[in-house]
Amino acid sequence: MATMLRKESLSALEDFKKVRAKHEKLKELFDRLEEVPLPSSQGKIFAVVGATGAGKSTAVGHFFDSYNQRFLDDMIQNPGFIPTVLATLPTGFKGEFDWKDALQRLLAVFFEPLISKKILPRIVVNLDGEKIENVHKLVTSALARAFKNGLLERETHFVGIDEASSIFATKNDRSYKYQFEILKSIVNDWGRPLILSGAYDLLKIEDFNSQLIRRTKIIHFERYYPNELESESNKYGQSFVNVTHTFFKSMKIPIHDDVCVNYPYLMKMSLGSVGLLKDWCMRALELAFISKMEPIIDMGIMNKTALPIRQLIKIEKENQWGEKLLSDESEEDLTNLMGFNKASDNYKNDRMNGENKKSRKPGRRNPSRDSVGDL
Repeated sequence: MATMLRKESLSALEDFKKVRAKHEKLKELFDRLEEVPLPSSQGKIFAVVGATGAGKSTAVGHFFDSYNQRFLDDMIQNPGFIPTVLATLPTGFKGEFDWKDALQRLLAVFFEPLISKKILPRIVVNLDGEKIENVHKLVTSALARAFKNGLLERETHFVGIDEASSIFATKNDRSYKYQFEILKSIVNDWGRPLILSGAYDLLKIEDFNSQLIRRTKIIHFERYYPNELESESNKYGQSFVNVTHTFFKSMKIPIHDDVCVNYPYLMKMSLGSVGLLKDWCMRALELAFISKMEPIIDMGIMNKTALPIRQLIKIEKENQWGEKLLSDESEEDLTNLMGFNKASDNYKNDRMNGENKKSRKPGRRNPSRDSVGDL
């Protein structure tokens, strides 16, 4: 009986791990990402940023998968066609981002089967017309050219890099600035949109180079906030409620009433991030299977598996720091910075003076111009 229970428990945990909750802010993210394949987006960077545990990696991965599915028939007809390339790039072992490793990983994605018929035995790249099999011995510049050739040969529409904050992991300021120059250069060279996904430190792009800023669009994948629960008519608050119902229903074990309707508690202890909420539910489900013969999710289980308060406070401070960076400055600040207040006043005065001069009829003399009095 214990063996059967263990198998059932593991199966339930695996099933829950695969659960994806659709919600309002995820839909808004997808709507904004639909801009990526447009012709006007060629050579642009789309930086998807959000709170820790918001589910950025899952969301971006789902967007790439769904986009590839649109071209499934085309991929079957042409096994060499790969609509998108998405890779996760970890920080280098030496504490600095390694472009050579990154390009090797991106090249490897070209040879992962997106459909059952798309299987190639090894990586063979086209480098300026020459077929290269030993990719790992190529220098970084050659890898970059090989990847560009791959984009052309595979007719790839856009490229994605997850955990992209690692690009800016450097040991000194000079290397840090160099990363921006490389990023600008490769986007120009590829001629494809590039989606970067990462934490709020990706916003460093906006603090460095005006050329890069002009080509970068920041997309904020927002979490949920307490004030959104205050009204049942708030679509975001209702969306968070629906997410909790999706997760609890997918657990397939009883949920105590003091848990399943305690939405403020669930939002507070997940910081409003869907990813953190799911991870928390996963830990609760595991503990319920381990500690109870007849598993049930109650407040005791939820409290034991919640993240420690000190960790939540640290994450929340980081979240608020990032959200503050994203808060736009007022139009008045731009007006003052460009000197439009003074220019506007001068413009109005000039217009008024001009209108006064034009108010006289043609041919009518202005008496103030003639001398009056003694000759």
